[in-house]
Amino acid sequence: MGRRPIPFFSTLGQSAAGKLRWNSIKGKIFVGFAFTFLSIGVLAVLNFYNLSVIKARLYLGESYDDLVDDILELRRFEKNFQIDGDEKNLVISRVYLGRIDKVFHLLSDDLSVLEGEEQVIVFRQSLQNYKKLVSLLEKGRRDVMDRLRDEGKALTEDAVRFRELKRKHIHVAIVRTLVLPFVFMVILLSVMILGFRMVSNGLLKPLDIVRRTTELVGHGDFSPIRYKGESLEEISGLIDAFNRMARELKEHQEDLLQARKLAAIGTFTAGIAHELNNPINNIALTAESFHEEFAETLDDYGMELLQDIIEQTERVADIVRNLLDFSHAGKSVFKELSRRKSFTVRLIL
Repeated sequence: MGRRPIPFFSTLGQSAAGKLRWNSIKGKIFVGFAFTFLSIGVLAVLNFYNLSVIKARLYLGESYDDLVDDILELRRFEKNFQIDGDEKNLVISRVYLGRIDKVFHLLSDDLSVLEGEEQVIVFRQSLQNYKKLVSLLEKGRRDVMDRLRDEGKALTEDAVRFRELKRKHIHVAIVRTLVLPFVFMVILLSVMILGFRMVSNGLLKPLDIVRRTTELVGHGDFSPIRYKGESLEEISGLIDAFNRMARELKEHQEDLLQARKLAAIGTFTAGIAHELNNPINNIALTAESFHEEFAETLDDYGMELLQDIIEQTERVADIVRNLLDFSHAGKSVFKELSRRKSFTVRLIL
C-alpha cells in the first residue's frame, strides 16, 4: 500500500506550483536566484575537486622527485664504483635500487596515464637490465660497465622526463582552478544579459506599449492593445484588463457625450433663468404696487385680472427658482419628499 501524502506538504507543493510559473515575474525571479545559487554551488564543488586533484598531484610530484633523486644517487655510487672499485658502492646501489623499485611501483598507474603503458614497460625493462648488470658486476664482470652507464643514463632521462610531465599536469590543474571562477563569471554575465533581454522583451516593451496606448486613450482613441510578442503572465493580465477598460469606455462614450450635453444645457438654462429673474421681479413688484394704489378704483373684473397677473408672476418666479436650483453645480443631496411636495414641484415645472 502506498503512503498517503501529508496534507500540509501536499497543499504547500500545489500552492508553490500554482504560484511559481515560468511565464511570470515571480517565476523568472525564482529561476534567476536558483540559477545563481546553483552556479555558486557548482563552482564551489569544482574548485574543491580541483584543489583535491592538485593536492594528490603534488603528493605524487614529491614521489617523482624522490624517483629522480634516488636514480641520481644510484648513478653517483655507480661512478664511485667505477673510480675506486669498492664493492660497498654496489651494496649501497642495491639499497637505492630497492627504493627506486618501490617508488616506481607506486607511480606505475599514474605513469600509465601520463606516458602510456609502453613507456612504463620500457622503464621497467631498463630498471631490470640495470639490476642484472649490477649482479654481473658483483660477480666480477667489469666488461659490463659501459652498458651499466648507458642503462643508468636512460633511467635518469626517463625519470626527469616523467617529473617534468607531472609538473606540467600540476600546472594545468592550478591554471584551471584559477581560470574556473572567471569562466563562471563570463557564463553568469552572459546569462544576466540574456535574462535582461528576456525581461526587456517580456516586461519593459509591453509596459511601454501600455503607456503609449494610455496616452492615446487620453486623446479619445479607445483602440485596444494588440501585442503579439512574448510577455509575462502579469503583463498579459494587465493588457487584458486595459483592453476591457478601453472597450467599456468606448461603449459608454455616447453616455458621456450625452452627459456633457446635459451639463451644457444646464449651464445655458441657468444663464437664461438668471436673465429672466430680473424682469419677472420687476413685473411682480409693479403688479403689487398697482394693486396697492388702485385696488379701490378697480372693479371685480380688473381685480381678477390683476390677481391673475400676480399669481402667474409668482408661478414663473418659482419655475425660474427651481431651474436655478436644478442647474446649480453643487453636491447632490438626496432626501425624502412627501407626495404633496413632489406633486407640487412637478406641477410647477
